[in-house]
Amino acid sequence: MCKLSGLVTEAGRTPGPGVVRRWGDHVLACFGAARVVWGSDWPVLELSGSYAQWWGETQQLLAHLSPQEQAAIMGENAKRLYRLQDAAVFKITPSFFH
Repeated sequence: MCKLSGLVTEAGRTPGPGVVRRWGDHVLACFGAARVVWGSDWPVLELSGSYAQWWGETQQLLAHLSPQEQAAIMGENAKRLYRLQDAAVFKITPSFFH
C-alpha cells in the first residue's frame, strides 16, 4: 500500500494548481488504485496549502478513474488495510472545515 498524502505540503510554500499531478500519476501508475489510500495531511498541509486545495487536487487527479477505483482510494482500501468496520469510516469534505 501507498498513502497518497503530503504532496501539497512537499510542493513548496505556495503551490499552484496541478502541481501534484506528476507525483500522483506516478503513485497510481506504480501501485494501482487497489493499493493506494488517500490521506488529508491535515493540519500539516496548512503550512503550504489548504484542505480545500488538496481536496480539489485529489478530485482532478482521480477524475479519470472509475467510480469504484475512486471509492477504493478514498476509503475502501483504508477500511481493508486497517480492518475497519463501515461505521468507523466517514467522509470529510472541505465544508467540514468551515
